[in-house]
Amino acid sequence: MTAALSLAMAPGASATIYTGNVTNAYDGNESHRWDEEQYSELDFYNCQSLHHQSVQITYYRALDFKPDPSYDQKLFTACFKAGGVSVGEWHDLPWGMYYFQIGAIDSGDSNTIDVESWTIDTTKAD
Repeated sequence: MTAALSLAMAPGASATIYTGNVTNAYDGNESHRWDEEQYSELDFYNCQSLHHQSVQITYYRALDFKPDPSYDQKLFTACFKAGGVSVGEWHDLPWGMYYFQIGAIDSGDSNTIDVESWTIDTTKAD
């Protein structure tokens, strides 16, 4: 099976917002890249996995011909509850291209995850 992490842009009045979903993603799957500067908020809505517990998310800055530096890892759990939203924030980011990577799903006890939708908001002003 293949995993899909989709990306779409929805420019807002005061922020750049990227949206997508995750289908059948494994530990190690990466999102598409987007431009980022200073601040980023990643929200996951309606997460589904075998044990309905958690997913680890790592944020990376994409660099050419160098290892990509990682930023704080987040453990998302709220999105597995009915109506819940998991929110991760990253501050003081240098300008660049960024992406997130799916990490351990249900502490490594599940193989795949689906996320009905996710959003990236690049402006803290909201």
